[in-house]
Amino acid sequence: MTAKKTPAPAEEAFTGHPLPVIPLRDMVLFPGTVSPLLLGRAQSLNALARALAHPGQTAFFTLQENARDEEPLPSDLKPVGVIGRVLSSTALPNGLSKVLVEGQAVGVVRDWKAENDFLTARGSLQPSGSAKALASLVAGLESDFAEYVGQRPDAPQALADLLAALPGPLEKAYAAAGQLKLPTALRQALIENPDPAAKLRMTREFLSNEIAANSDAHRLEHEVRAGIAQSQKEYFLSEHLRKIQAELGQGAPSVHPEIRKLEAELRARGLPAKALDRALTELRRLDYVHSSSPEYSVIRGYVDWFLALPWDRATEDRLDLGQVKARLDRDHFGLKDVKDRILEHVAVFKLTRERKNAGAPILCLVGPPGTGKTSLGRSVATALGREFARVSLGGLRDEAEIRGHRRTYIGSMPGRIVQALKKCRSMNPVILLDEIDKMGGDFRGDPASALLEVLDPEQNGDFTDHFLETGIDLSRVFFITTANVEERIPGPLHDRLEVIRLPGYYDSEKLEIARRHLLPRIREAAGLTEKQLEVSDAALAAVARRYTREAGVRQLHRELSKLARKRAREVASGKPAGKAKPAALQVADLRAYLGLPVRQEKSVPAAREPGIVTGLAWTAAGGETLRVECTLLSGRGKLTLTGNLGDVMKESAHIALTLARQRAQRYGIDPALFQKTDVHLHVPEGAIAKDGPSAGIAMVLALVSAMTRRPVDPRLAFTGEVSLAGHLHAIGGLPEKALAALQAGVTRLCIPHENAPDAGDLPKEARKGLKISLCHSIDEVLALVFGKKRKSLG
Repeated sequence: MTAKKTPAPAEEAFTGHPLPVIPLRDMVLFPGTVSPLLLGRAQSLNALARALAHPGQTAFFTLQENARDEEPLPSDLKPVGVIGRVLSSTALPNGLSKVLVEGQAVGVVRDWKAENDFLTARGSLQPSGSAKALASLVAGLESDFAEYVGQRPDAPQALADLLAALPGPLEKAYAAAGQLKLPTALRQALIENPDPAAKLRMTREFLSNEIAANSDAHRLEHEVRAGIAQSQKEYFLSEHLRKIQAELGQGAPSVHPEIRKLEAELRARGLPAKALDRALTELRRLDYVHSSSPEYSVIRGYVDWFLALPWDRATEDRLDLGQVKARLDRDHFGLKDVKDRILEHVAVFKLTRERKNAGAPILCLVGPPGTGKTSLGRSVATALGREFARVSLGGLRDEAEIRGHRRTYIGSMPGRIVQALKKCRSMNPVILLDEIDKMGGDFRGDPASALLEVLDPEQNGDFTDHFLETGIDLSRVFFITTANVEERIPGPLHDRLEVIRLPGYYDSEKLEIARRHLLPRIREAAGLTEKQLEVSDAALAAVARRYTREAGVRQLHRELSKLARKRAREVASGKPAGKAKPAALQVADLRAYLGLPVRQEKSVPAAREPGIVTGLAWTAAGGETLRVECTLLSGRGKLTLTGNLGDVMKESAHIALTLARQRAQRYGIDPALFQKTDVHLHVPEGAIAKDGPSAGIAMVLALVSAMTRRPVDPRLAFTGEVSLAGHLHAIGGLPEKALAALQAGVTRLCIPHENAPDAGDLPKEARKGLKISLCHSIDEVLALVFGKKRKSLG
């Protein structure tokens, strides 16, 4: 509140000549008060400029009817407003102007006039009234205002004294109304009322309403505080009562029906003694925690997890080996060795189940994507009559995902194993731990180490989850793990696993899988009948060989689904299959449905060329044939390697060159040739990174073949690591490599003698279609290729 200063006579300024008009939105000024304004419209800024140019720096401030009007006309403005003097004006960077205005008097407009993009007004002032005639109303106003100030803790008491010191009755009315949060309509009504006595009565009425509202608010606040004090007193006394009862050994039951209900459910759920004691301890804490407290929901969520777990629930096992075998045969074609291993595992499980899996190994299915690892786990669960849950561990880095999160923050929860038990609603499900070779580790812990406690039969009978803080019996769970690359499984974890390898499917197996399993399922998903989608065996085999590049059948399923969608569109649109087309789709029809083949069938060339040798490689998608090419150029003995080779393959190439130089005279090679000839070794498909030691034999043969100009039979494939001494060492991935060699038309496979056990475990189809030669050294390989034959394992 600011006392009115002595301005230029407002009446002379308003009646003698017109004043610029500044329209206001949702705001009404009072005489005798100072108010800040923010002006931005061109009309307002032009009027402000005129006011600043006037000696008295005065303008007429009035309320516009509609706040949305950007350029209000005289008909849009209130005729009663306030004459105000601009005390200061500051231009802001955004084009606005901040002004400080002091209200002087209320004016009533008689004439409006438009001038230079703004309005001007001329009129008269409202009467101020006689102080003596209004003395009683003024005294009542001062008394009411003093009471109002006394109710406001944020208002200084001197505010009432300042109001009493103002000279005129209307100045006091406007000053008191300015302290109230009045709506714009009431502020405008106050200044529009021409009767000074009525103005005072209106102001007193406003004050009376505020005083009454403040009294009600104080009364309600007092009642609330009294209620809170009473509840705190009751809580304090009840806490003392419980402490006294605990000291006397008198455990009083909970007074809350909900807590009593939860306790009854916990006792009826069949929890182990330790778990029940832990849950009841937390449940009793709810008696001491208010329901609005965040801790209440945390404790309640913790107890709910105990109620959600299937402590006393388990499915009845169907351990008939005949039924298990029938289920596996129905769901999966081929994989005879894999199925036998699973049946052996189930047999051991059947004999040791009374001992809670003590000593029973954990299965680990290792193979390329799409070979049926996950579906095998699901089939085992179905055959045993158990629930099934899949837990994906790929990319997992946080140990808490296995052991659970500690209850030190909002949002903590049990680990994935406990969550799987809740999902299965059984304590003896089949849980598939998928992609254990893709787990990581960082500052949050090592998930692989945490998984040891889960899978170790000696420890998982009392597995402790950090969230539940109590032991859980996992000994009845049938765990199956999967991985794509066996070498990436952490060592300590690998020791607890029984690895079953799924190398991939041969062409004949893919054909049977497509005919028996994939095609019927795809027909049903596309809404087609057998007559509407029939594919010949030759077309199925062509899709597998020319439109996919995999050891499994996942991409084959996608390509057949694409074919079915195209056929479904034809059927839905009424397009006939065509008279020229047979009932079953043939190889020639595939291009119309699937487009151009994405790959050419890899087959060994019929022609023999010096310096070109067939090698074999292993990839995550299965085996691949690998051409190793060598050519000689005039030079100074430089070795050039191309084909996007890794460090290990580059080392193998240097070793191969050394071995070729050592045996040069034995095979009629002039030793001086190495000094005047540059050697270029290349492995095609340079866009694909290649690495590994198994190309060593092929590189030696390519060098010797190029230097002797003696070609190597392309139907003979080689894989194996060669040392600087010429010894051959075992390599991995032999089943996948043998499968790739057989599909490419290779008839003979040369491998290190150390891989003899792996050769004996090859599928029957590979042993029948490939003649396998076992060699101890590179000299035996050279003799086998360029002359002397080697004993073979057929």
